[in-house]
Amino acid sequence: MNLIIDLHLHTGKYSSCSNINLESGLKKAKNIGLDGICITDHDSYGIKKEKDYLKFLEKKYDIKIFVGAEILTNKGDVLVFGLNQLPRKYIKVTKLLEMVTKEDAVSIGAHPYRFFNGFNRALGDNIKKLNLTAVEVYNGNTILENNMKAYNIAKKNNFKMTGGSDAHNVKDIGKYATYFSKKIRDINDLIDSLQKRDYSPVQYKDGEYCFVEHEASLF
Repeated sequence: MNLIIDLHLHTGKYSSCSNINLESGLKKAKNIGLDGICITDHDSYGIKKEKDYLKFLEKKYDIKIFVGAEILTNKGDVLVFGLNQLPRKYIKVTKLLEMVTKEDAVSIGAHPYRFFNGFNRALGDNIKKLNLTAVEVYNGNTILENNMKAYNIAKKNNFKMTGGSDAHNVKDIGKYATYFSKKIRDINDLIDSLQKRDYSPVQYKDGEYCFVEHEASLF
């Protein structure tokens, strides 16, 4: 069973920079063909407190909901899935990755070459030397040029690659996502799949999802 999951999304309730109402977000996700979303609020597992509500929404919209977080380290943002507890902000990235390894969790370098007016939450070339599970090469809040830089470096170094919308508004949900070739029933399946190579970034284009890797050579 193939699945398409948006691995990077922020809710308005637990990420102050977002205005996404979760139920409205799920309606959009379902309408465009997503099979699941990952809530990755900034340095927060707050949504986990609403476990029963999440189960209700999963059943109502027939869509999978996974919870991770986007952690701001001393070098930039890292998406994590599977950590029992989140670290403090600005933790050393090497320390965070030690935690990930110890707990058999996963880490994804978020938007590694995105820069906003001098405000930098991107890992940049650090991705070349860090032991990340994967690199987010297609990010919905990053210009194409910087996404392509991430893609080309990941390709050259044989890094695993993901896509995510990084949505802070409902309209942006699912702009990029990740295609998984195997069934994912729960967070443990998601972690296991991310640790392997059975996935690829995809883009929502002209009403459907398509692979984007083969387009990289065009730029």
